[in-house]
Amino acid sequence: MKAAIVIRYGRPHPGREKLSFEAFGEAFGFFGAKATAGACEAPAGYMHPGGGMVIVHGERDGLIEMTGSEEFQRLFLKAGFAVPDLCYEIMVAGEDAVAAMGLWATVGSELGFM
Repeated sequence: MKAAIVIRYGRPHPGREKLSFEAFGEAFGFFGAKATAGACEAPAGYMHPGGGMVIVHGERDGLIEMTGSEEFQRLFLKAGFAVPDLCYEIMVAGEDAVAAMGLWATVGSELGFM
């Protein structure tokens, strides 16, 4: 199933800007190496004045395994010391997201909500 890791974060805590850039670079290195190995696609970063997000596409099971690794958890904890509101989700993507929406509508209809 196609999916994506969506990591969202706020602006760095005052005085921790250097740590946030270091953690951001390490995260891109981690996902870049995983992409080179074929475990996911290359990460895409998005920023605005209040923070940003990183999106990494891949197969859902592989992304779950990746986020469960000690290396990912260490990177995530390090980044958490630098930026507020750090969170991630694994979301269904692409055609699989469309299929999931169709299933959602079907179940909603069966329950009388639609």
